[in-house]
Order: sequence, then structure tokens, then C-alpha cells
Amino acid sequence: MDECQLYSALLQLELPWKVNKVSLDPVKKVVDIFITHEKGSKLLCPICRKECMVYDHLSERVWRDLDSIDFMTFIHTNPPRISCPEHGIMEAVMPWAEKRSRFTVRFETRSIDMLQHMDTLNFTEIMGLSWKQA
Repeated sequence: MDECQLYSALLQLELPWKVNKVSLDPVKKVVDIFITHEKGSKLLCPICRKECMVYDHLSERVWRDLDSIDFMTFIHTNPPRISCPEHGIMEAVMPWAEKRSRFTVRFETRSIDMLQHMDTLNFTEIMGLSWKQA
């Protein structure tokens, strides 16, 4: 199993989504995961959830995911837009994140759970987030 297959399994990606590249920066302690979809695949409309053909792709977006050991982990992709016969052209569903979020669902879920049990400053330190007090 190579690193792309490993991260595809860890992220629980299902076809047509797959990891096509993993980059590790040991100095910055960062893992960058690059996700794509199989060419010619159909993706879900965010409204009706029907499978639709890919229309084009947006500029790269990045989501923060849970850390890989002590390495901050980021997911990268060029979000595809689909052409839905009923709803028109719109961004396809990204299975790892909610619409307009900068964090994966896994990161958000863990964050909410942690915030229920600790103060904000400890949380931001543990999660490697910057915090500025006014």
C-alpha cells in the first residue's frame, strides 16, 4: 500500500474520489493531500443529490484536516462544478467538508467535541490554530 492508497483509506474516500498525491514537509511538519476524481465520473448535485456530469473545475481550495501524528494535515482539490439538468451549474458535493467550510467534517466534529470540555486557548494550542484576542 502506497501513501496515496493509505490516505484514501484513512479519509474513507469512495470512488470516484481518490488521493493522487501526498506531500510531506518534515521541517514545517505539514502533510498536504491532493484529491481528485476519476475522469468522466459523475458527481452529486448539492441540492437533489443526483449524479451529474462534471462541467468544469474551480481554483484550488484547501481544507484543514485532523493532524497526521504531529503533522498539520491539509486537503487540496480543484472543486468540480457539475451540470444538473434540474438545478443548473454548481459546485459538486465535497464528501469531506460542508459547503464553504475551510475545515473537514472530521476536523469540525473533533473541534466541537473538544470545545465542550476545554477552554478556547487550550483548544487553539492543541489544534495548532492561531488565536488573537482583541
